[in-house]
Amino acid sequence: MLHKLARNLQFKQILASFGFAIFSLLIIFFYLLWEEKYNRGVDFIEFKENAILEHERKIVQEIKDVIETIAFESNENRNKLKYLIKSEVLTAHIIATKLFHELQTFLPEEKIKHTIIETLRNIRFFDGRGYIFIDDLQGTNLLMPPSPEIEGKSISDKQDDSGKYIVKEFLEIVASEKQEGFATYRWTIPQSNQALQENKLSFVKKFTPYDWLIGSGDYITHAEKDLKQNLLNRIQSKINDNIFFISIKDNAGKSLTPHERTQSNTLSNYFFLQDESHSKHDSNFIITQTIKEPIWDWEISGGYYSDQFDDYINQQWLAQTIKQNKNFNNLMLGLLTVSAFILLSALFMSIWINKTFRAYREEQESQREILLQNQTDLELDARVFNSTNEGIIITDKDNRIIKCNSAFTEITGYEETEVKGKSPSFLSSQKTPRHTYLSMWESLTKKGHWQGEVINKHKTGFLFPEWLSINVHKDKNGDVISYIGTITDITSRKRIQEKLEHLAHFDSLTDLPNRRQLNDFIEQSITDEEIPYFYILFMDLDNFKFINDSLGHAVGDKVLQKTASRLANLTSSTNLACRLGGDEFVAVIKDPLITPDIKLFVENLKNRIGEPIHILGNSLIVTPSIGISQYPKDGESHDILLKNADTALYLAKDNGRNRYEFFTSSLSKMAAERVSLEQDLRQAIQLNQFELYYQPQIDLNTGDLTGCEALIRWHHPKRGRVPPDVFIPIAEETGLIIVIGHWVLEEALKQLSHWEIKNDAFNMAINFSARQFDEDVPQTIHRLIKKYQLDAKMITFEITESLLIKQPAQAIKMLTDIRNLGIKIALDDFGTGFSSLSYLKKFPLDKLKIDRSFIKEMHHNKDDIAITKSIVATAKHFDLTTIAEGVENKEQEALLQEIGCNHVQGYYYSKPVTAFDMQQKIKQNTSGKHQLVFGG
Repeated sequence: MLHKLARNLQFKQILASFGFAIFSLLIIFFYLLWEEKYNRGVDFIEFKENAILEHERKIVQEIKDVIETIAFESNENRNKLKYLIKSEVLTAHIIATKLFHELQTFLPEEKIKHTIIETLRNIRFFDGRGYIFIDDLQGTNLLMPPSPEIEGKSISDKQDDSGKYIVKEFLEIVASEKQEGFATYRWTIPQSNQALQENKLSFVKKFTPYDWLIGSGDYITHAEKDLKQNLLNRIQSKINDNIFFISIKDNAGKSLTPHERTQSNTLSNYFFLQDESHSKHDSNFIITQTIKEPIWDWEISGGYYSDQFDDYINQQWLAQTIKQNKNFNNLMLGLLTVSAFILLSALFMSIWINKTFRAYREEQESQREILLQNQTDLELDARVFNSTNEGIIITDKDNRIIKCNSAFTEITGYEETEVKGKSPSFLSSQKTPRHTYLSMWESLTKKGHWQGEVINKHKTGFLFPEWLSINVHKDKNGDVISYIGTITDITSRKRIQEKLEHLAHFDSLTDLPNRRQLNDFIEQSITDEEIPYFYILFMDLDNFKFINDSLGHAVGDKVLQKTASRLANLTSSTNLACRLGGDEFVAVIKDPLITPDIKLFVENLKNRIGEPIHILGNSLIVTPSIGISQYPKDGESHDILLKNADTALYLAKDNGRNRYEFFTSSLSKMAAERVSLEQDLRQAIQLNQFELYYQPQIDLNTGDLTGCEALIRWHHPKRGRVPPDVFIPIAEETGLIIVIGHWVLEEALKQLSHWEIKNDAFNMAINFSARQFDEDVPQTIHRLIKKYQLDAKMITFEITESLLIKQPAQAIKMLTDIRNLGIKIALDDFGTGFSSLSYLKKFPLDKLKIDRSFIKEMHHNKDDIAITKSIVATAKHFDLTTIAEGVENKEQEALLQEIGCNHVQGYYYSKPVTAFDMQQKIKQNTSGKHQLVFGG
């Protein structure tokens, strides 16, 4: 067989070689005939006409390109001019604004206006053409550098030579929403004897403080002059040559692009087109196209020089003739080359066929090696088949098992010998819905695969869920050969899903129902017609945050779990107790045995929750505050009922905690007022409604002014002065205290840098909230001290005990970093809250502030005197300076002086005053007039 194939291949080789040679010669012969016919058909006249048409198309395209360039450059120049004018006006506006803000505190309004006008008068730009002008909104000119004689006069009725009211257009622009914009008008050229007017582009912007408009502009023609010249130079260098040209004339007929061939010709030498399809010419040149440019009103013509063009055509025709002759010679040489190539190809073809036979024998040997490798691969596949974790089962086309792996045996308990020949249905537990199997066979028939969850039965009898995936194996005709199924035991996965499902409806810490169950329970209760009313109890734990911060979250979690257990035990199965998160719990009470005596139930609940909790040797008493709303009186949806109960909870906290309050309509108004106040507070910084006041601090021994405390005040346009104890808690709760605190810090340091202080002991105290402290605080403070060039020893930061309780290690590091800058640290309100002597030992402190609650009644209360003495003695032991706040009379001053307190502050000496008044007090004290320090 192979020998016969070899003979056939040799015969085909000879036949192919001769056929290839004959075919190649025929190709060459017909090509030469075609080439000769083509050369005869081309004459000189047709060649010239084609060249003329090509050059005319080129000229038309070049003219269009010039017009497009003019349109683009003109638009770009106008935009650039607008940008430059606007930049100068905005710069002038910034200068005016800065002068206004810097001078308004100590100069009268007329002085400030004069300063702004004179500062802007000498500003020049645009090669001296540009200047700043100012008008007021009544049309009176306030600044006109090139025409100072019109300053102070009304120019509202001034018109340009086109009849346009210039100032009125300015006023309409600044009255718009943007209060700024561009205007185009005609204006007199400066230093023009004939008072000529040209188009001018100006930009104006409203200066709000004085209802001015500030503007500037430039003459459009001046800005376009250089652009036109540059554009003409570019066009001339790009287009005009010895064959064709572009000529441009302005609207007066003046040529703008003279060139060597047209320089001596007058307008009468030109022969223009009668229409766009025909051209006339003279002996010198031919104009083929003339187009009117719409923006600058230029007339753009294009054409070519006839004598130069004829020379060019003759040269091209000669070059083409030479090329054709050369091509013919090349063709003859190519014919000889191809003939030689054909003979060589026949030789190489024989060699190639011999190589093919050798390759065939090598391929035969290679196929044998592949078969051996396939056998090895099949053995490897078998090992993989039995080592995979997924059970694999293979059935024939009649769904009888023919093969399974060891993982199948491990999952089902059946050996391969036990299942061969059986239908996989013998594993069925009868728990899988019938429609699942119907869907499976439908998908296998239509799509060739299926996967889903089924419940099967183990050999030992227990049921297990499995994930079954089946693929149909078909032959090339589409007939089923076998079914291949993989099974995975998903028992552990199902358990995880059940756990996740539980966590979706129950709190992970207390195992109480969560918010989702709460909302569903309330909605079901609302739709239950047998329940006329029920109560929502919103509860949280008093001072729970302190337990978390001081004893750790592990103890806090134990408290929450114990509270949840007590709450669940007190609510029957008819009711619901749940945890919303943190220390917030909600109970829905709809049991008819409880609802009539809800107050008694809530009182018992409060007492039970407040019983001591014993954890890790600690006996903790955690009291609840409870807010109560009633359906349907206080709301008809779960959102409103919960919100109103939460509002009542806030009232219970404000009234002293460890109590309960029912929601009333007045509470809704209080809640709305609080929301309104929070919204106003968010806008207060942007609207510049805050101001710092300063309360002097006095040395009790010398009577000298030793410093002051910076205190924030809020001046609301409608509410008036909002007390700090009203808005500071809201700022703390919402996190706005971070932004407000940063403003207080920078404003206080900036003011301290402005004061003239000769007393080296003078010190400004600035309050810092615990929420302001983060790892960037020391760097921020260092940056501000450097910015305002302050001595850090003039600054004291007042902190509260809440900062020391929360993350004490972090607080120590931060306070140490701040103190290393030279800043003093004062502990405010010492003696209240959870004061601990350990703070004085652990934390880097310089001062203790005695809370005003101990000072207020100390001249009538011996306990307050004893507490104050203890604080002062403790401070002396730790070498800390003491400051008593809230001193209001002579008796308090005498007692504090006797106790040994160092410094005092209060209304007895001075109320908080403005920065200006504080500066006066500093000057008076420096000059030795101590009595003025104590004035209100």
